[in-house]
Amino acid sequence: MNRCADAMLFLTATPIHLGNEDLFSLLNILDDEEFPNLYTVDLRFHANEPIVKAQICMGADPFEF
Repeated sequence: MNRCADAMLFLTATPIHLGNEDLFSLLNILDDEEFPNLYTVDLRFHANEPIVKAQICMGADPFEF
């Protein structure tokens, strides 16, 4: 990737995570070496599912265990 700026800012007024493909598109723009393809991103999302579920449970009121 040809680097023309030191930083990038994304602004949106609509939900962006309508599917993994949408989020992958933005992540790939931010860092195409870290997020090279949808397959790799899907593996990361799957590996993080237990963390996301724990976060949701801990944020519930009343606390869900």
